[in-house]
Amino acid sequence: MDRMVADRADGIDIAFDRGKAWSKYCKELLNFVSRRMQLELDHAKKVHCLANQSKIAINEHFLPLRDVFESSFDNDIVFCEQTYDAVKHIQDRFIKSLELRRDDHERQRRALKNEWMRVTKQVKDTQQELLRARSLLGTRDDGYRRAQESFIRTESTGPAVGAEVVRRRKELERRRKNEEEAFTKREEAQSQVEKLENELERREQLMEDTKVRIVGQLRELVYRCDQTTKACSTHYFQIVNFGLMKGRLEPYTAKMYADEECEEPPMNEIDSGGLA
Repeated sequence: MDRMVADRADGIDIAFDRGKAWSKYCKELLNFVSRRMQLELDHAKKVHCLANQSKIAINEHFLPLRDVFESSFDNDIVFCEQTYDAVKHIQDRFIKSLELRRDDHERQRRALKNEWMRVTKQVKDTQQELLRARSLLGTRDDGYRRAQESFIRTESTGPAVGAEVVRRRKELERRRKNEEEAFTKREEAQSQVEKLENELERREQLMEDTKVRIVGQLRELVYRCDQTTKACSTHYFQIVNFGLMKGRLEPYTAKMYADEECEEPPMNEIDSGGLA
């Protein structure tokens, strides 16, 4: 699988994009859960305060449904305390765990990205050096050919007499040295080209090996991140569904009253003083 992805022209880019996509997804999840838990916490604090204040304010005896509302206040206080515990649990088991995984993911992903950029830069730099070396070799070839032609022309010049013989000999020696120097420079340029060709081949192979390894490491990294996401989400939904929502949806305990006991009296009885 790693080799199949690496063999694609855009394979390693896909692998890096997949890792980056998880990091962005994780960031959005953390933002949502953190803000929601803050809202739950703020709401619980306000309800807790309101329930305590209302419980203290209702201090008269023999008021209708007083015990029911006091029970309601107590239930609200208990629910708020459960909310505090639930929020703390989610912060520990979801937010902190996922933040740690995301931080580790970002660190490793950046390290792999930097390594890949360094390896590819080495290949590009070697390619540029090879182009310059080949250009220089072409120049050295031309220089050697001109020096060789110049030496041959001087050597094939007709016989000289008198002082011209000495001058001709010196000129021939000078052109011979120029030819040798041009040949040496051409050989050095040729050697540099061969050296860079071998270096480029070595670095290209290293780049291919590095690509396969990095793709595999990114795959393992994303897999671990997916597993952490699943584990953290399991804790989150368990708390939300069986903690926050269950406590919110549980009916308050109240006395059951018969319909006639709760029935509103007719207005004519009130007006005539029938309830006195």
